Amino acid sequence: MKIFISYAHEDQDYALKIYNDLLDANLNPWLDVEKILPGQNWKTIVTKAIQESSFFIALLSSNSISRKGYMQKELKIAFNFVEELPVNEIFIIPVRIDECILFDEKLKELHWVDMFRSYENAIKKIISVIIEKKCKKNNIICNNIEENLDNSNDTIKNQKLLKFPKFGNWVGNWTSPKGYLFECNIQLSFESDNKARGKIDWTLQRAPNTILKTKVGSQAVEYLIGTYSAKERLIEVRGYDKNDPDGIIAQDFYRLKMSKDNLVIRGETQYWGDWQGAIIANSIAVN
Repeated sequence: MKIFISYAHEDQDYALKIYNDLLDANLNPWLDVEKILPGQNWKTIVTKAIQESSFFIALLSSNSISRKGYMQKELKIAFNFVEELPVNEIFIIPVRIDECILFDEKLKELHWVDMFRSYENAIKKIISVIIEKKCKKNNIICNNIEENLDNSNDTIKNQKLLKFPKFGNWVGNWTSPKGYLFECNIQLSFESDNKARGKIDWTLQRAPNTILKTKVGSQAVEYLIGTYSAKERLIEVRGYDKNDPDGIIAQDFYRLKMSKDNLVIRGETQYWGDWQGAIIANSIAVN
């Protein structure tokens, strides 16, 4: 469930904070500076990302509403997309980050969130709306969403910030919107020059593709190289080689975040297009 974040260039720091908080909530935010690769046609990628999103967060400020810019075009694309949705379905979430006055009649019809009054309350409301829609889509009963978010936020705040490990091993799952499911065993080493190296052992668990369905249970190994930032707890690696006798994997790009206690790695993967694969894994060994 993709969440597009639209903002004015001057509000990029605010957009990045929201992006990272949504990632920490195990959601799938989309932000141009994080998603668009060098050389890609950004106008085409942005339009496609909006159309594939389940939510469109519009960061409104005196910077974004007072002048022409590409954010206005993004809003037009979003409102055109809304016309195809059921009447009561929430798609555009207006978020005021300062005391700007809204002049757009379509925006004024939507209930907005005032983030400048209380960032924590605002982000909690936004996440609640997203999770509620996610629960309905998957036919899951979700009770006391905001109360659970409070408990989750307290857990995150109380996590002890541990030193970035030299080596780690995490086991979890990789999923894609098309219905693929892989079990993954991630092994990474982190060197003093901010280089990251390692591998992922993959096991195919589910596949919508007729041919790959016959290969469920097959295994492969992907070898990784890239960089990491201990300060941001961000790992960016790519597959450069593989041992894949049954042809079940590709060599992807990975953008992963490590939890403060080093116990969880989560993030997204990309293969010649949008960042659509989602990965989450729990530690079985860190050093």
